[in-house]
Order: sequence, then C-alpha cells, then structure tokens
Amino acid sequence: PPLDNDWNYDGNDPSKAFWLYRKYGASFMFMRYLKEKYGENLLLAIALDPLPGTQGILSALASIGLTLPTVALVSVFTGLPLALGISVESTVLFLLSLLVIILTFSTGKTSILQGIILLVIFAVYLFTILIP
Repeated sequence: PPLDNDWNYDGNDPSKAFWLYRKYGASFMFMRYLKEKYGENLLLAIALDPLPGTQGILSALASIGLTLPTVALVSVFTGLPLALGISVESTVLFLLSLLVIILTFSTGKTSILQGIILLVIFAVYLFTILIP
C-alpha cells in the first residue's frame, strides 16, 4: 500500500518499507536526471523555491530560463495545469495580435492599416496593464 507521507516508519511493516524506498529511489533518479540534464543551478533553484513539490520544480525550470515548451512538457507529464502568468485579457489580445500577424504575412503585402491595428492592440494591452 502506498504511504501518505509517513515519515515515522518504524520498520515493522515490510510492505511499507518497499513503497517508502521505492519513492526515495524514484526521487533520487529524477533529481539525478535533472542535475545531469540542466546542471546544479536547477537543483539550487528547486531547493530555494518556496513552492511545494512539482510546482516548485516547474517554477525552478522557468526561473533558470528554460523555454515554454520544456515547462509545458513537464506540466503534461506531471498532470498539473500550465499557468502562463498572464491574464485572460492579455491572452485574448495576444491571440488577436497573432491573428493579425498571420493575416498580414499570408497575403504577401503589408499595409499601414495592419501596422496601425497592431499598434492599437498594443495600446489596449498597455491600458489593461496600467488600469486593471
């Protein structure tokens, strides 16, 4: 049976010992992989991060400058929701900007109107940041 953070294992139940050591082994191998792949700075960031568990690992991955796909991949494997750190309004404005850019470059020609539209979207974004 799996343990629920039973740090007071007294050594009497062999099935508990199996699950306990299995968790320690998996944790050790995961941390060793992170150290070999990303270096000791990541382990330091994990140790100093105030968030618990996997959230702390995701935060540390983001803090050492790893790209969004790496953090998203870890989020998918751990089952935690991915929080990008931007509001819903900012996400909508980002997607709108992306749509305008795709339409601009797909035609092969650009015009001043498309540039003005992007500047207006940027001004709205600044407005939503400064006056929430």
